[in-house]
Amino acid sequence: MKAQEEFLPWAQLETRLAELDLALQHNDVPTIRLQMQHLVPGYTPNEAIVDWVYLEQAAEARLRG
Repeated sequence: MKAQEEFLPWAQLETRLAELDLALQHNDVPTIRLQMQHLVPGYTPNEAIVDWVYLEQAAEARLRG
């Protein structure tokens, strides 16, 4: 008996990981959540973003708007 787990081919995984790394460098929480959904089968984020740094940056961006 062998496990049949889902996986992405290396080229796609490498691309997704690079996108995730870039999103992490820019604290782009919505993109991070989306990438995690693509990378981790069964991952479902919480409804609300609870990253205080991200929320503060978003509020500042709206003020500069």
